[in-house]
Amino acid sequence: RSIVLDRICTSMTSTCPHVNSTTMDFTAPTTGRVGEVTIVLPPGYFEEANQNERYPIVYFLHGYGMQPHDLQAIGGLMWNYMIQAGIPESRRVPKMIFVFPDGRCRNGECLRGTFYTDAPPSTPNGAQMQTFLLDLDAYMHEHYRVRGDETVTVME
Repeated sequence: RSIVLDRICTSMTSTCPHVNSTTMDFTAPTTGRVGEVTIVLPPGYFEEANQNERYPIVYFLHGYGMQPHDLQAIGGLMWNYMIQAGIPESRRVPKMIFVFPDGRCRNGECLRGTFYTDAPPSTPNGAQMQTFLLDLDAYMHEHYRVRGDETVTVME
């Protein structure tokens, strides 16, 4: 029988058999840029009954002067709303994967932030953040059980 976790675990312990929140350095294969990324997996991700379940992925982009792990608490807060017993399951936040990528400038690649875009070709050594995010998305789809692309119709 699998264990249902009711908290975020950043390391394995006797009461926490899986790490469902981790921070790692990600190297974008296209640009070689290295950036910190925090990932929070949804409740039940490691349960045997959910091994075929695929999850939507949400990227939270931090603000100027922040770091990815500064937003990890958002993942924990949302995580609790995915399993809160006092809320009927039909009204809970759907289970999803949260990713908090690094958008900080380094080594002179940008002046006042990137706003998560690629620098123009005329800027040598400029930040390639959009490319970094696309590489990260490809990595997430390859290494985690992420839902495929979907077409959604939005009506006002």
